[in-house]
Amino acid sequence: MAGYPSEIPPGLPDAHTHLPRPFETNGRDFPFPGAASSIVCSAEPNDWDTLASLARQYPERIIPSFGIHPWHAGNASDIHWQRLTELLDEFPMAGVGETGMDKAHRPRIPQEAQEKSFRTHLGIAREKNRFVTLHCVRAWGPVLKILDELPPPRLLVHAWHGPSEHVSPLLKHNALFSVGSRQLMDESFHAAIRSLPPERLLPETDGYTGNLIPAFRYLCSLFRDCPPEWWLIQIRENYMNLSSPSIFLP
Repeated sequence: MAGYPSEIPPGLPDAHTHLPRPFETNGRDFPFPGAASSIVCSAEPNDWDTLASLARQYPERIIPSFGIHPWHAGNASDIHWQRLTELLDEFPMAGVGETGMDKAHRPRIPQEAQEKSFRTHLGIAREKNRFVTLHCVRAWGPVLKILDELPPPRLLVHAWHGPSEHVSPLLKHNALFSVGSRQLMDESFHAAIRSLPPERLLPETDGYTGNLIPAFRYLCSLFRDCPPEWWLIQIRENYMNLSSPSIFLP
């Protein structure tokens, strides 16, 4: 990709990552190198205290998102929901999730448990006016139905690789779409990504910190009319729009 940056441009955010497993900084001062700011999602309550501690230590570089991944939805309890509310009160910029539904993962979590957990996340996000990070695999029908019933203030559709007919319903819910190098390397999906409004796109690593610059370069290459410098400004603005307490204007 000649003409595109070989190093991470200053100020580039990562819209979706996770705590390293096992968690360690490997002697680094910061566990998420390269990104100017990262939305760090928890997958289960056991992650929450570690994530909260990091967010206190690096308030300018970490936006935490607390939630229970659909793979762990069967373990959710009232104690967890109370703790989630407390953490959102402590961190005014924090998001909710990642949450959603997954019909492909094994072992399969019962759909009833996934739906209950997803609805609870959405209810809390609505109460606290927070963005929601969405995980959806082969479950777009029930997910879109629930989003219509409990629309979140703002939505990040993580690792977007869905059908084009779902873009419009998701945009209606103030959705942004984060894509990583795995999605962007799939040439069959390039036309679908180009159909998204640039003001609703963000790069992500999904925990693979070395993938931020490839994701940014691929994104730039798909929109050749927009130079990388323009994309950097647009991505920063998109990131701020997602994490801001304000709601998108029509």
